[in-house]
Amino acid sequence: MLNPEYRWLSKNDYEIVKKTCLEEVFPEFGKKNSRGPEGAFDRMLVMRRVNFNLSVGAFYNDQMIGFALMGTGIFKDKMSIHDCGIGTIPTYRNQGVSSGILRHFIDQFPTKSKIKYSFISVKPRRLKDSIGRICEKVGYIYGGDLHSYKLTSKKAFTPINSQKFDIRKVHKPNWPIYHQWQRSFAAWERTQEAITINAPYEVFLEAYHQNNSVGFLIGDPRYGKISQIGVQPAYEKEAVFFELIEHFHKIAPHKYLRMLNISTQEIYLIETLQKLGFKKIIELEELKLSF
Repeated sequence: MLNPEYRWLSKNDYEIVKKTCLEEVFPEFGKKNSRGPEGAFDRMLVMRRVNFNLSVGAFYNDQMIGFALMGTGIFKDKMSIHDCGIGTIPTYRNQGVSSGILRHFIDQFPTKSKIKYSFISVKPRRLKDSIGRICEKVGYIYGGDLHSYKLTSKKAFTPINSQKFDIRKVHKPNWPIYHQWQRSFAAWERTQEAITINAPYEVFLEAYHQNNSVGFLIGDPRYGKISQIGVQPAYEKEAVFFELIEHFHKIAPHKYLRMLNISTQEIYLIETLQKLGFKKIIELEELKLSF
C-alpha cells in the first residue's frame, strides 16, 4: 500500500515543484504563453500569491509525486486561502495521493495560520476527472458555479451603440466604491491584490450619469482581459454594463475579449455578455471550507 510522506513546502522546494508541475502534472501548462512554460509558471506564482509555506507536497522514495499549491488574499473583506494548483504525477494517480495531501492541509492548517476560510475551484463534480468529489470527501462543500466568457471571433461582437453614459478613463481605482458594486467572484480571481500587481497594464474606466459615478470596469487591454466590472445596483438594468464593455472593446488591441470565473449570481452581467456576442467557454464550481 502506498504510504507517501506529506509535508509543508518551503521556498527551497521551488525547483522541484516547478519540475514536477511542468514535466509531470501539467505538461501543457504555459506552452502557448509568450513567456514560455517556466515564465508562465513564475507569473502564476506571483499573480495567485502562492505561499509555499502554506502549500503541501507528497513524497515517495525521495520523489515528489504530488502537491497542492495554496495562495492567500482578501475575499469578501476577509483573508482566505485558495488553491492555485492541485495534482499528482500520472504514475501515482487514483491511489489516494490528492486526498492525503488535502487531509494533511485541512488537519494541520489551523496550527499554521489563523485564516478561517479556504476555497477550491474545480471542474463540475459530475465530470469523471473532477477533483471536486475528493474535496467533498475531505470536508469541502459546494459554494457556487463559475462561468467564463469570451468573444470567439472578431465578428462575434454585437454592440448596441448606446450613449446614455459618459465613460471616462481614470488614473486611480476607487476601491471603496468598487467593492460595494462588485458582486461575488472566484476567491483567487480578479482580486484587488492581483490587479495591483498588474497595475501598470490595467486600465480603469468609470461610467457617469449626470456627473455621478454609476459603474466601473478594470481590464488589461493587451490581452482583452476584463478583470473586474461593477454597476451601482439602481443602474444594473440600464446600459452601463454594455457601454463599459463596448468602450473597453474599442481601446483594446486584442479584440477577443474575455472574462474569467464569473459567479452565475451575476445575472445582468452574464446577460450583457451574451447579448454582446460572448460565448461560455469554461464551467467551474467553487467549493469552500471553514476551519
